[in-house]
Parts: sequence; C-alpha cells; structure tokens
Amino acid sequence: MKVASLLREMTDVQLALLDLTKRKQPIIVENNLEELNQIIGQESSLVSKTRLLEKAIVRESEGRSLASIVTTSEDEEFRLLRDTLMTTIDQLQKQNEINQKLLNDSLAFVQGSLQLLQPNNSNKTYTREASEKNESKTLFDSKA
Repeated sequence: MKVASLLREMTDVQLALLDLTKRKQPIIVENNLEELNQIIGQESSLVSKTRLLEKAIVRESEGRSLASIVTTSEDEEFRLLRDTLMTTIDQLQKQNEINQKLLNDSLAFVQGSLQLLQPNNSNKTYTREASEKNESKTLFDSKA
C-alpha cells in the first residue's frame, strides 16, 4: 500500500529530525552559531518534507487525515509505524523543549552581560548632580 510507504518515509524524516535536535544541544551549549545555522537549515528542509508527506498521505488515503489513518487502522504494520512515529515525535518534542530552555538561558546570559557592560545612566547616586537633587527633596528643614 502506498500510504504505508509514505508513513515509513515520514518516520524516517522524523528520526532524522530527532537526530538533528540531539546534535543541536551541545552546539547550543558551545555557542557555535555557524553550526547552529547549518542545523537549522537542515531542520527546515526536513520540516518542509514532512508537510509534503502529510499532504501526500491525505491524497493517497482519499482525504482522510494522517491522525485518522494511523489511529483507526488495524493493520499490524500501521500499528508498528504509528508506535514508532508517536515515540519519535514525543522524543523530538522533549528534546526541542530542552534546546528551547538552553537557548533562553543563553539569551538571558547575553542580556545580563550587556546590562553589565552598559549600565543604566539614571541610577547615578554618587555624582554631584544626584546629591544636589537629593538635597532639594528632603522633608524636614535641618536648619530649623
């Protein structure tokens, strides 16, 4: 059946995506932007291929969605493909969450470093202008 071969190909693409996301984790930690951009490009092409495969599966299955095909089929091969595909997608989602957290931490570190290098000028408390401003804001007159 043509749908089964498309599902096998979909599983292979998802496994390739999982491999890329696992390879991406140490690259994010090392802050290697050049390799990260290459992997993101590869991921983008695999995601596009996934979309094309989904459309082909729907076309071959006479308009049934991928989810309905996989969940309602009683064919043993489909069940094995479904289980593999679901496990792979679950692992892919977990790895993407880890990578997202790493990217957020890296971004927070960079923002913190930039704030240290460029302090906010409005917090000058030990300058002549700040001390003159503070004298005019006292509540009690100390000469009285």
